Amino acid sequence: MNMAIEHKGLYGDKLALIVGDKLAVILRGDKPNIPSPNHWDMPGDGREGCETPLECVLRNL
Repeated sequence: MNMAIEHKGLYGDKLALIVGDKLAVILRGDKPNIPSPNHWDMPGDGREGCETPLECVLRNL
């Protein structure tokens, strides 16, 4: 099932990966030039080229 939703103006994706009763998260880098440095976040990234939201999420697994 393709659950991707296309929205104009959205250029990235986040993935809520739940394994059992756990949520997979990442600790963002502490570089001051990135959004929300040194914070916990869900895996995700900006889309590349003509990538769909689903393709972007799968690339970040």
